[in-house]
Formats: sequence, structure tokens, C-alpha cells
Amino acid sequence: MVRYKAENIPPTSAEDIQALTELPDDEIDTSEIPEWDELDFKYTIPSDIFLALNKQERLELGRTLNAAKEAERTALIAWQKAETAIAKARQLAHQT
Repeated sequence: MVRYKAENIPPTSAEDIQALTELPDDEIDTSEIPEWDELDFKYTIPSDIFLALNKQERLELGRTLNAAKEAERTALIAWQKAETAIAKARQLAHQT
């Protein structure tokens, strides 16, 4: 993992900004960006709320939201498996 401090990042030139603006979407490498699903958006914190918190509160909120998101994701997977099992059972019942 690479970390930078804001004060050590050189300013972006107007030419760099213009070049990035003109870059076609299909030339932007997004391969390292994870896919987002409905739950990722559901458990997103608005920036004005996030920025109002201190570091410890941000960490705690992040842990809590991640745990809630993963619990909901696990429940949804279990629900989908149950629905699949019920559908298979109905199909078998109709075949006999």
C-alpha cells in the first residue's frame, strides 16, 4: 500500500487537468477499482457527516457499517439459497 501526505503531493498543473479531461473513458484503467453493489451504496456515509466526525468516531462508524453490510449480504445469500432450494423442491414435487 502506498500512502501520501497531502502536503507532499505536487499540485496538478492546468495541462494535466486538461489532458485528463480529454482522456476517453475507455482509456481509463479501472481494473483495480472494486465493483459496487446495492449494499455498498446503501451503507455509504454522506461526506458532510463523515467529515464532522473525529478519527476514532470515523473508525468506529466504519467498522459498524461494514459489519452491518456483511451481515445483510450474508442474510441475502442465505435467502437466495433458501429460495433456490424451495424452487427445486417444488419442481421435484411436480415431477412425481
